[in-house]
Amino acid sequence: MKKQLLWVLCVVFVIGALILFWSVNLITEQAEQSMSYISKSDQQTLISYGRKAETLYQAGQEKILERWLQELRIKEDTWAAVVESSIEVKAGSDLPLHYTQGFSLGRSVEWKIHLYFKANPTMDIPFADGKTHFLIQLPARMRPGNLYPYAQIVLQVGLPLILLSALAIFVYGYLMSPLRQLQRATRAFSQGELDARTQASSGFIGWRNDEITRLGVTFNDMASRTARLIRQQRELLSDLSHELRTPLARLGLALTYMEQGARDEKTLRRIRWELQGMEALVEDSLTLGWLTNEEPSLRDESVELDALLDVICQDAGFEYPGRIIELRSEAEHVLHFSNQRALSQAFENLVRNALKHTSPKSRVEIVIIDRGESVQVDVQDEGNGVPTELLDAIFRPFFQVSQSRSQPAEQEQKGYGLGLAIAKRQIQAVGGQLVARNRYDAEGVCIGLIMTATLPKFC
Repeated sequence: MKKQLLWVLCVVFVIGALILFWSVNLITEQAEQSMSYISKSDQQTLISYGRKAETLYQAGQEKILERWLQELRIKEDTWAAVVESSIEVKAGSDLPLHYTQGFSLGRSVEWKIHLYFKANPTMDIPFADGKTHFLIQLPARMRPGNLYPYAQIVLQVGLPLILLSALAIFVYGYLMSPLRQLQRATRAFSQGELDARTQASSGFIGWRNDEITRLGVTFNDMASRTARLIRQQRELLSDLSHELRTPLARLGLALTYMEQGARDEKTLRRIRWELQGMEALVEDSLTLGWLTNEEPSLRDESVELDALLDVICQDAGFEYPGRIIELRSEAEHVLHFSNQRALSQAFENLVRNALKHTSPKSRVEIVIIDRGESVQVDVQDEGNGVPTELLDAIFRPFFQVSQSRSQPAEQEQKGYGLGLAIAKRQIQAVGGQLVARNRYDAEGVCIGLIMTATLPKFC
């Protein structure tokens, strides 16, 4: 899903807003409801006032009742009265009995008090006769909801602040958890820990697949490639320095020999040969380094594969006149979106490697096979093959073939083990693959090596 993080945040904020409004409304209603009733103790006080007035009234002690009411007004800073009520039905009307019996001039002490009314309500405590009532305006000290203005501030400011802070903390944690992993991995990688990675597929973010997680995956891919390149560069530099020591040492000895007065042609040829070898080594190392570091995509030309291999075979025939080189193809093959120079250098290395490990009078075959969307090229020699466990190792830089294959006794060991490594990377640069496998006869005896290059016809 594109912009998954946006959708997650939208859902979080919408749900958070709904929870906020619902919580504020619910708690406000509950708070208002709980604050809208006179407390039990104040209810009992009002009822006791009514019973006191009823007792004095029933006893006929009007003077004492009047004085008591006056004292009550001063005490509670309100007004109070004892009144009689009567309902007179007009025009033959008829009222239900429960209405006349339950008639009141004020509010019962058990009723809800509206907090929004500024004036205090009149409370009615009826006497036993049902006609006489003790009326008192609710004293200010008994008015419920005195703390309601402060509760409103808490509910309208404090509660949203708490809920929004919780939402912000959740969103912050959701965003920062993978970013902290990325920060730790980046810091560790910058300090030389080449295996440092984000945990993009496990832990808290294992179930996520948003932009931040994909950023972690991208970092892991970048770190893996960078670490691989750094290790390859270190290995290349180490191997290159090792390979340069021997010809440099030989050059030093030859120069020392000449300084001592020996200036024969053989020594000069040796120096020239060493210099040419070092030049080839440096050039091949630079080519390998470029192919390894840049991992280029060389897909800008169309290549006539059969003509290219035919030229390579003719050139190799002059260099190795004692070998039989055979090119077999059933049709013309054109590779679109490929690169002639890369393929030329790659197949030159493959063919020369096969010839180098093939005895005189033996055969090297290059077979082109059409596979529909791709073309397969097999370079087959009649050498001694390669131990199975070293079939992948022969494509490593500076892996000397003498470690895995014997070659004709009359041939002097040349090269530095870069040819196959360069060939493999050049074929990969045009979108192909290169693998090696041994050839066996009917009795299971190894009779040579096959280098198989698979090349795409189209992009």
